[in-house]
Amino acid sequence: MHPFEPDDEPLQLESLLQDAAREIFRVEDFDLFSQWLRQNFDSYCAPGMFDEGLAPGTVAALTGHLAREIWQFMPLPGNHFKPRPLPKLKPNDPCACGSGAKFKQCCQRLAGSFSLTLESEQVWVFAIPALQEFGLLEKAVASRQVPLEGLLEAAIEMFDQQLYRKSAALLEPMVALEHASKSGSLHDYALNLLCNCYDALGFHRKKRGLLDMLVQQAPKSVLRGGAWQRLACILMDEGDDKAAWQAFQKAQRDTPHSDSLGVLEVQLLMAGGRLSEIPPRAEFWRRQLLRAGLQKDDPQVELLNGFMKDPVGMMLELSGAEELLELYRWIEQQQTRAVPAYQLEVLELEDPQGQPGPAAMLIEPSGLKSVRSRWAKVCPLEAPLGIGIHEVDELDPWEPELFDRWMGVLSRYPAAWDDLAVLDDLAALLLDEQFWGDSAAQQLLERVLRRSHAIIAATVAEDTQLPWVMQENRPALRALVRLVSLLNETGRDAQAVELSEWIVRLNAEDNHGLRWELMDAYLMAGRDQDALALAQHYESDMAPQTRYGKVLALFRAGNLAGAEAAVREAHADLPYVARYLCLKRIRQPELDEYGITLGGEDQAWLYRDTMRASWEATEGALDWLKKLSRSLP
Repeated sequence: MHPFEPDDEPLQLESLLQDAAREIFRVEDFDLFSQWLRQNFDSYCAPGMFDEGLAPGTVAALTGHLAREIWQFMPLPGNHFKPRPLPKLKPNDPCACGSGAKFKQCCQRLAGSFSLTLESEQVWVFAIPALQEFGLLEKAVASRQVPLEGLLEAAIEMFDQQLYRKSAALLEPMVALEHASKSGSLHDYALNLLCNCYDALGFHRKKRGLLDMLVQQAPKSVLRGGAWQRLACILMDEGDDKAAWQAFQKAQRDTPHSDSLGVLEVQLLMAGGRLSEIPPRAEFWRRQLLRAGLQKDDPQVELLNGFMKDPVGMMLELSGAEELLELYRWIEQQQTRAVPAYQLEVLELEDPQGQPGPAAMLIEPSGLKSVRSRWAKVCPLEAPLGIGIHEVDELDPWEPELFDRWMGVLSRYPAAWDDLAVLDDLAALLLDEQFWGDSAAQQLLERVLRRSHAIIAATVAEDTQLPWVMQENRPALRALVRLVSLLNETGRDAQAVELSEWIVRLNAEDNHGLRWELMDAYLMAGRDQDALALAQHYESDMAPQTRYGKVLALFRAGNLAGAEAAVREAHADLPYVARYLCLKRIRQPELDEYGITLGGEDQAWLYRDTMRASWEATEGALDWLKKLSRSLP
């Protein structure tokens, strides 16, 4: 925003202009301002700027001329925020420097060789802070004399002071539809700042409404392209990967040369877990910026260069998450460690069908016991007894003092990367609600979970079972289940299904209910025989996914008698499901955030919400079920 940047210049002109504006608005008297400038000019000059060889009166001449230059551009509150230039000096007029000589005999040659050449928009950059200080900013805005740059400066000033409503009031007219066709980078900046205001105020619906209005009604323009970019970010945060990419592509069509497109694409790739694609795309955008005339040391170019070399580390540096960055660096250092050799202790257990199976319990290498002991003393978490999440005490485990304690143990003991229990705790720490939606934290979480997966895969045979009932197996199984959730969240559904199948084989009791999502995935993919086989393993399940999943699979196979018998059997335990499936419209029942009612309407609604489309897509299935349901009790 500032036309002058302090860069070891002999004259600190930016500071001078800001202070000059304050002095001018204080009294609005040129003679007093000129006197102030003569008295204070040397404080804005670098040491040695004027050596002893200058002719007498040179500095006085310079300050006198500079005072006139600054004054003629400054918008005066007493003149309706318009400049009031001084009359031009004629050759025979007394010189402004106060020497007593005529202008033509004194400083006229200086006036011809020295000029600030300020634009009126630039002056407002320096005027805004002074107007704010004297309580004149709102009056200046109301005068309609402030140009776009000045309004932006005012909005930024108010935003920095957390006056978000006032800042938004200035910004909203700048992003109106009528400005879209001629919009430029300043309008895009205004849109970005306005979105930040709405976020700070909690006006998320208003922000979304503004962006939707711009992308739907504005013509192709910088403003519409900026709206598409911000919508892409919102959709990415909501987990709608497909819609986010569509918004990105539309932004690219509207503003193909936008400097921020490259970073946005990197963020989308990161959120989707497509880490390997980031370096080549960052390189593509880096070359685009260089071709557009940016230098190699330009911040945007350097940023993309960082993403080429270390995408996750760069994202963490940008976010300012120092603790996450330190943990990431530690994880990076452990990548060359070999997968440790765990042992299996054979157990005498029966599977759900009462048959003996090759069940086992994971035993960590003896060398990890001391690491685990030290970790247990500093870890601020308690592993859950059931299938729930880790329990945290009232203190934030990422609070600096606690973080330093557990991170210190990790730093001293690299073997912690080999311990499934430590990895289990690290995953829980990264699942802290403060990191929800954070793509960089998600990448760290995936590395932790992948390490656990590698240890388990290297230890167990194809037919080995790791029953959840054994406490020693829980960190391993919990890591695999968390990895399934992560794969689903990042759109890698096929990988999630494959991993879920393995987990259900490892732990046939399926304490985490993976069979339910697995059954739905089988039916959505047309894998009806796999669905029937899965249902057979869990015949007494109290979930509509397995019970009515079996019905749909039998119907598709043409086994109507078997499907009818399955419906009648399921209806006894789940009396609302058939009705919720059959009705085209039905009111959503009250849902409890803490769980579901077995056999209740809430359970039926949730099944309908996920699977009615699959039933509807199966020709005749809903008509058949509707007819059959009339005979159900």
